[in-house]
Amino acid sequence: MAVGESQILGQLRESLAAGQRNGQVGPALNRLVQQALRVGKRAHTETDIDMVARSLVALGLEQAQQVMPAMAGANVVVIGAGAMSGLAAATVSRAQAGSLHIVNRTAERGERLAAANGGTAHLWDELETVLSEADLVITCTGSLGHVLTAEAMLAARGRRSQATAVLDLAMPRDVAPEVAALPGVSVWGLADLQVVAQQGDESDAVEQVRDLVTSEVAVYLTHRRARRVGPTVVALRARAEAVVAQELGRIESRMPHLSADEFDEVRMGMQRVVDKLLHTPTVRVKELEATDSVGDYAHALRDLFDLDPHDVAAVSTPPLIGPGDDA
Repeated sequence: MAVGESQILGQLRESLAAGQRNGQVGPALNRLVQQALRVGKRAHTETDIDMVARSLVALGLEQAQQVMPAMAGANVVVIGAGAMSGLAAATVSRAQAGSLHIVNRTAERGERLAAANGGTAHLWDELETVLSEADLVITCTGSLGHVLTAEAMLAARGRRSQATAVLDLAMPRDVAPEVAALPGVSVWGLADLQVVAQQGDESDAVEQVRDLVTSEVAVYLTHRRARRVGPTVVALRARAEAVVAQELGRIESRMPHLSADEFDEVRMGMQRVVDKLLHTPTVRVKELEATDSVGDYAHALRDLFDLDPHDVAAVSTPPLIGPGDDA
């Protein structure tokens, strides 16, 4: 929703860790996500993307403060106790809100969130009561229906004259569309915040990040193409080594009179021949790493030298990477 949102990196990091713990991340995916995380970190440290990468909560609070009193004296109600609600509670707590009320269907989660942020927990049947004094309402419950209707909001406000700001961070929406039409009530949903986020002058910072990502994607694809043909070259060398070993065994059996030094000279001579023959294919691989034809070249090598696909696969499968390992 907000370009450059830093929370996405945290979510991706948590997802990777969970996948590693559950054995659901193989070497290729692990390497890709690890590099994505590194590029994301570079984007935030080497460019000005943080100037436009504001969280949805912070962005919503900026809008809400146009109609509500200063946060230092505001009465804030957070509906829900999930991840986004937790972020909202922590944000208003740091802003030293006058009071913080957490309303949640599950008492335990609501109490835990309230305790962590210096707030008060309330059960669902207390919603109308806490709404009656709310200057700011932030809701993100994940419910399929509207949890805040026009009737409930109207009953809660009663004769209240002060404005109430409502941030609906849920998808689908927690707040019924009719609530925005009530006198003294201003509502911002995710779509509204996205429009606001796109209004900033972010072209330079975003362009810098796009250039960085484009460059890193090119590097990744080059390495991936190289890995496709690398195992073929390894298998080719292994085939050559096997042929040399077989021939050396035959020479040793037919010419037992050779001394150890003479036999070593024969072995080194054969090895030099193999190295010279395989030098050109190896160098050619490096030249083709940055092109799409590297895959065709690997296929040609397998056909020309009659390499067993199973041998190629064996050397192309790296060991599993543990959760603490870097790709």
